[in-house]
Amino acid sequence: DAGTCDELRALWFDRGLVIFRDGDVSVEFHIRLSEVFGPLVEHQQGNRLVDGHPELVSLKSDEEYGITAELDGELRFGVLPWHGDARWLAEPPHGAILRLNVMSKTGGETGFIDMISTYERLPDLLKQHIEGLEARIQLSPVPDQIFKFDYRKLRVISSGANAQELTARPDFPPIFLPLVHVQPETGRKVLGFTPFAGQEIVGLSKAESDALVSEIASHTIDETQTYFHSYKEGDLVLWDNLRMLHCAMGIPEGEQREVWRTTLAPAQYPVGRPAEDGGFSFSQVDEPIRGKMANSTSVMTSTAFR
Repeated sequence: DAGTCDELRALWFDRGLVIFRDGDVSVEFHIRLSEVFGPLVEHQQGNRLVDGHPELVSLKSDEEYGITAELDGELRFGVLPWHGDARWLAEPPHGAILRLNVMSKTGGETGFIDMISTYERLPDLLKQHIEGLEARIQLSPVPDQIFKFDYRKLRVISSGANAQELTARPDFPPIFLPLVHVQPETGRKVLGFTPFAGQEIVGLSKAESDALVSEIASHTIDETQTYFHSYKEGDLVLWDNLRMLHCAMGIPEGEQREVWRTTLAPAQYPVGRPAEDGGFSFSQVDEPIRGKMANSTSVMTSTAFR
């Protein structure tokens, strides 16, 4: 009902990460629940859609598809660095709901970091320093780059088809992303840092930029401030992609894991803009718009998110 939908959206805006447990886990409910939080779009890797359900994409943790790495001395498949989904796009998806179709017996945890509370923990001098600055962001295919700020002890063995497909695409130009922006639904400030990309701070020398990015990363990728979700059968995991970073721990050799997930359309306010457009300002969206989400009508597209 409408009242419950409003409460769920308010909870999502407030917390950023919501776990649904011990309820309906049908495909139909997965899709309908996702539509509560906004229109749905096809995942950018359209060749991995679930047959008969263009709203769902199937993502497997295996050697062929994902990153294989040695993590704390153990071989793991489907390892992912800390990242926000498609945050190298000017219009990344607003969020996603994930459900395990095939659950491994061990491993398979997903880690989360909240960038609102991360911003709140920053020293005041650093907050003042980064206010108004932008980063020039571009998707990086280099394992040493995408795991650069990861505190986990790992060694990448192979990248898999996923990374190869993404980096082979010609339609991911660099973007400008503010280091601080406002969450319009609540008026809170969000740290706009995404480690899964090559980036430089606009207006600074390379040495100054590298130093500032490393300082921001040290406050962000902090193992004492993470939540790792260990799945139970039937869990539905919703997160706000514009404020949460996540990572994947992967699964051990001999295990299987397949995720089905929906993808929420880009937000109805700007997040980034192609670098050739000269950057942008968030001043036009600084008023909270809690409760003003679009009608939950499923919208499918054949291009990358929009």
